[in-house]
Amino acid sequence: MKTIIVPVFLLCMACVASAQPARRMQAGVTVQYDHYNFTDSNYGISATDDRGNLAFGVFFDAIYLRAAVQYQRTLSGTLAVAGYGSADYPTGFSISFLNLQVLGKYPLPLGSMTIWPAVGMRYSHPLTMQIGGVDYMSDPNIDVADLYVSFGGGIDFSSGSVIVGLFALYDYSLTPSQTKSPLYPGEQVSGFDLELGVSLGFAL
Repeated sequence: MKTIIVPVFLLCMACVASAQPARRMQAGVTVQYDHYNFTDSNYGISATDDRGNLAFGVFFDAIYLRAAVQYQRTLSGTLAVAGYGSADYPTGFSISFLNLQVLGKYPLPLGSMTIWPAVGMRYSHPLTMQIGGVDYMSDPNIDVADLYVSFGGGIDFSSGSVIVGLFALYDYSLTPSQTKSPLYPGEQVSGFDLELGVSLGFAL
């Protein structure tokens, strides 16, 4: 299912980009902190995986369309089971993703400042996933790639051709299951990611 979603997602990106008017655009770099949460509930027991991530990459903004490519790496993580306690990730873990995101946005100019609410999609492709000496990427039954729907927006401050931006996005996972096997009867899984970032762009 997830392998079908990716090419459709990229095709939609190309179609939206080709429909943009020829107006002043920008391109640049981003850096952000992400908080990821995955919850798995079954038989009255709820387990949660919380991660703090650092992501950085490049973006292209075509007025009403914003596309970004980022490398994301986990800085810290905690596994918790309700009623049983929690434990931090052991040292030496390695979790990283390549993120592709496209947003449809509506700019609201206010002098040298622009506010832009946005909605879009994000695809996260796993690069490494090792925890406690276990390489989860080598397990053919594991599928930690995710497709998210993104909501939020940002604010850009312009000074000549330089544009500094702040943005916040909430990403809700449409594919939260981390396994290719069917869920157990009554099992529920959910995932989300909260992005808080800064961008440095240059007008084109």
